[in-house]
Amino acid sequence: MEPSVTSAPVLTSSVYPSFWTSGGTVIPPHVSPAAGTYFDGTAYSADGSAGAPFRQATLAPNGPTGAGAINDPNAVVTTGPAWYIASYRTKSYDLRWGTPDPAGPGYVNNYKSGSYTLDKSLTIFGGVAAKVGCTNVANVANCGPTIAAPNGDVLAAWSNGWTGKGSTILIYDNIGGFALDDNKQKIKNSDGNFALSAHPATVMTLAIRYAPGATALGLSYNNDSTTIVDSTFGYSISPSQSTAKIHVINASFGADLAGHIGRENLTSKPWTADELAEARTYFSGYQTTKVAYMKSSNFSGGYDLSDAVITKSAGNDHINYIDNPLNYYLLNDSATLARLVVVGALDGNGTPSARTAIASYSNTPGSDPLSQSRFLTASGGVAFQSNSIAYDGITQLGSNQGNVGTSYAAPRVAGYAAIVRQKFPNLTGVNTADILLATARYDTLKCYPNCDKAIYGQGEASLSRALAPVGYLR
Repeated sequence: MEPSVTSAPVLTSSVYPSFWTSGGTVIPPHVSPAAGTYFDGTAYSADGSAGAPFRQATLAPNGPTGAGAINDPNAVVTTGPAWYIASYRTKSYDLRWGTPDPAGPGYVNNYKSGSYTLDKSLTIFGGVAAKVGCTNVANVANCGPTIAAPNGDVLAAWSNGWTGKGSTILIYDNIGGFALDDNKQKIKNSDGNFALSAHPATVMTLAIRYAPGATALGLSYNNDSTTIVDSTFGYSISPSQSTAKIHVINASFGADLAGHIGRENLTSKPWTADELAEARTYFSGYQTTKVAYMKSSNFSGGYDLSDAVITKSAGNDHINYIDNPLNYYLLNDSATLARLVVVGALDGNGTPSARTAIASYSNTPGSDPLSQSRFLTASGGVAFQSNSIAYDGITQLGSNQGNVGTSYAAPRVAGYAAIVRQKFPNLTGVNTADILLATARYDTLKCYPNCDKAIYGQGEASLSRALAPVGYLR
């Protein structure tokens, strides 16, 4: 039973002056006062302020379970009256706006041709990213790599100034590790040196392609490093050189199950439950160390990782994602569970008119309801075409030649999280993860309207919906 409403709230939309990028002020949306009586007889007055937050049930058109119950109100929203919150710990969402980034429309303009070619080569995590055929040296003119445009939702967000500015993404990856061939031997580049792994640079490029206003930092897992590094130059930095709070952690790695078990997960001889359970035990110490890093409130150098949204790649073994040990320990730790978004890979970006499907290699949530509740999907492709980019002197393959994976789905959602936290800077990491999960969609998937949560979890991540959260939030 919903409360009576004697004075219904009215939403006034935001206003973007035509000159806002050069000094104009964007007027956020606002909601008029509302009043009524809760079904327990308690009168309420909700003016949209922190002191008197309105209930989403009072917002048109359809109450707490209907589409449109929340629609970008720029205020504090709760999911129930005070006594209900106290009894059932229903959450509040402080959706008051942050400041739009005037550089946003310029980022859109960079991709007006469908891709963006940087004017010179650049350094990412100690290696040089350059156009194929250029020397392996940073800051060389006309040697910039070419990056494909992100999807339309992202461009629309940038147009309104939502670029992730003020958010910090920590790329937790194989930073400083070496590139390996198919036989897991180190590869030498044209300079005769062992080449660095391109994986962290590719992950970072995707995250920043989606959230170009955000700050990207790195943390290496390959040597249990406790030093956070700058993404561009690879040197150690302190919070005085950046922000001490980490808003998003992207972890596109997991245990090497194939190497440990001794064979690939073949259809003719799939991994057994006993083998997976043994691997979980074997990797427990290593994985719990990584979990401890991701929940630290005073990480080395003074960084606070404890409120960061964690975007975690599901894995590429075509199994239930919880069977990869790091996923298991993140899902079973109370300090990481509520901030966790596990991301599976799709064959591409889906739209209602051009739907996509789960990638054949992607891990999925399986029948476990908890696993399903933390699972999203996104495209598993990289941001460049094959043979168009060299990293540390090694030409990189693009999506059309097999360089795909959940590793590249997760940083897309990391970019979304950074943008959401810019627009709504008062949200917690838990709130942000909730919104990403609650606003995902199925109508962009080929399975629609009968999508199986054991495969797709909450659906495909949607930035446009997350920036205008609609519906009954957790």
